[in-house]
This record gives sequence, structure tokens and C-alpha cells, in this order.
Amino acid sequence: MAYADGILQGSFRGAAFNWTEADAGLGRRVVKHGYPLRDAPYAEDLGRAAREFTLSVFVNGANWQADRDALITACETAGPGTLVHPLFGRMRVQATTCQVREVTEELGVARFQITFIEAGSITFAAVAVAAPGANTVVAATGLQSASQASFGSNFTISGSPTVSLFGLPSSFSLSSFVGQAAAGDLTTAFTQVKSALATVRAYSDQALDIENEIDFIAAAPLTALGAPLGLGGTIGSLIASVSFAGALAGNVGNTLATSWSDLFAGRVTPSYDEVNQVIQAQIGLAGFGLTALPNAVTAAPAAAASSPDRLQQAQNRAAFTALVRQAALAEAAQGAVAAPYSSSGQAIAMRDLVAGLLDAEAMSTTDGTVYQALSSLRIAFV
Repeated sequence: MAYADGILQGSFRGAAFNWTEADAGLGRRVVKHGYPLRDAPYAEDLGRAAREFTLSVFVNGANWQADRDALITACETAGPGTLVHPLFGRMRVQATTCQVREVTEELGVARFQITFIEAGSITFAAVAVAAPGANTVVAATGLQSASQASFGSNFTISGSPTVSLFGLPSSFSLSSFVGQAAAGDLTTAFTQVKSALATVRAYSDQALDIENEIDFIAAAPLTALGAPLGLGGTIGSLIASVSFAGALAGNVGNTLATSWSDLFAGRVTPSYDEVNQVIQAQIGLAGFGLTALPNAVTAAPAAAASSPDRLQQAQNRAAFTALVRQAALAEAAQGAVAAPYSSSGQAIAMRDLVAGLLDAEAMSTTDGTVYQALSSLRIAFV
């Protein structure tokens, strides 16, 4: 095969030319890093460098002036164009510089030196965009898990002589007043859950299921009190269920919302008043034991801690109230994100209220994991 067989007629945007020299700039994009008191550098490879092609070309012949003008126009036209490189073939390039030379010794010839750079394309890194409210749901789930784990670690009714509570034989070693106080705290917590349930109750089947579960646990408290981690999960689930026992449960025909994700995904479309009713019920629970918070319900104060049993009684009560508050805050934050506000002022007021509750709870907790979970929820929420 002859050498000339692999050489193409050069052109740019259809304007033909002949060539005499061809240079190509190739390589890698490398950033050189130097370090104090270190002789060896570090070369950071950032990928292939943009290819540059410099061609020395000319036009001649009877129509050399028209051919010259056509090539000049091709180089000055905005945007990339098709270059037929005599050696490398067709490619999309952008002309960067173009020099034209005409001399009297070569009348009828116009010489060009043109530099091209490969055009490439605008490509952005793929970014995963979370569905509306998804981050809040994840953070709320994290808070629920951290809160229940903290309750399981801090609550106990084991300690002193075996007693019987409420006429039921105990299989646990208890101090009578520690066990009785724990059962009383459980009753108080359940009473507040029922009160919250009453404020959103519209569909009696869902509400009745929650009440029946509460009554079942309350009828035999020792079983629940003896398994703190399971009890924490049960209370958390009951508080979450309150959100969907009322108007949200049957918002669109027979469609039942069972989680805030149903609202974020548009499977149900409640009004602001319906969602706000749930948020306010959960805010009431979020004030459980803290009189300074909106809609707060005050738990009975623990006796002054002066003995190991008294200390455990106080710790149990604090664990109960924190569990209820934190479970309710997880629900309130999700509801506040899901609510269809009618004005920015309405949304800002709700944001500030729930964010304030999250801040207050974060300041009151002594559990580092719960603190981190509350902080993560606040970040996702705001």
C-alpha cells in the first residue's frame, strides 16, 4: 500500500485545504504537588489531556480567494465543527487560532496555520437527588433507633426483694416501689398516647387497634417492664401509629396512609389542617415531662434520689419521658416536612417550632448517640 493511500483530503466545516505539516499535542492532565522538606514530588493524574492539532495548510488554484475566505469563515464560526484531519480522520473540534499568510512571491496561494482543540461534550457527574422528605425519614428512623436503644440501656426494674405487683406474681427481683413506680410511669405514658390519639381520631378501626394494644400491655405490665428494649420499640411504634390513626389514614377514598413516605410520594394528599392536627398531637407528646415546652404534659416528679433504688426510680422515669418525647419528635419532624403549607410564613413558623423542640431535647439528653441522632434530624429537617 502506497503512503498516500492513507492520507485524506483535509477540510474544516466543508472548506477544503491542502496540508504541509501536522502537529498533535497529546498527553495527560497532571498536577504536580511539592512538599516541604521532601525531595520527591507527587504527580496527580487527572485524566487524559484535551487533544490539540496544529495544521499548516494552504489553498491555491483558480478559486484560491474564495477558498481562502471560506476557510477563514469556518475558523471564525462559533461552536465546534467537523475537521477532516489528513492523517487522523474526522473529528469534532473547535478552532482556537488561525493565522493567514500571503506573499507576493506566491501569488494565488494563501497559507494558514490553524490550531484545533477537540470539542468533547458537557458532562456532569451524576448526582443522586433524594426524594422530598427522604433525608428526614432516614434521620427520624435513626432517632427512633437511638432512643429505643438508650431506653433499653437505662431502664431496669431488677434490684431488691421479689414482690408482687398489682396482684400478679413477679418473676423478677424488684424493689416494690421501683416496680410500682415503673408501672405507674408506663400507665402515665400510655395515658398520654391515648390523649394524643383522641385529638386525631377519625377512623375508629385504626384507633381501636392502638387502644387495644395499650390495654393489653397495661393489663400485665411486668412482662413489658422486664424487657426494656422490646418495650421501647413498642412505645415508639404506638406513638408512630398515632399519626395515621386519624384523618391521614383514609385521606383519599379507601387509600390508607401508613407512613410519612406515603405523603412524600403523593399517594395521599391531605390538607394542611389534617397534617397539622397530627403534628400538634405529637408536639404535645414531645413536651411530656417538660413543662416549658408547648402542649407539655408533666409526668409525676420522681422522689428525691437518696438510695440506689431511688436513683433507679429517677432514671427509669427520665428514660420513660425521654423515650416518649423523642418518638414524638421523630413524628412531628416528618409531619412538618410533609405538610402542604399555604404560605411561607406558615412553613417558617412550623420549622422554627419543631427545630426549637429538637434543640431543647438535644440539650437535655445525656446520651451521646441520641444527641447525634437529634442533631442529624435537625439538619435533615431544616
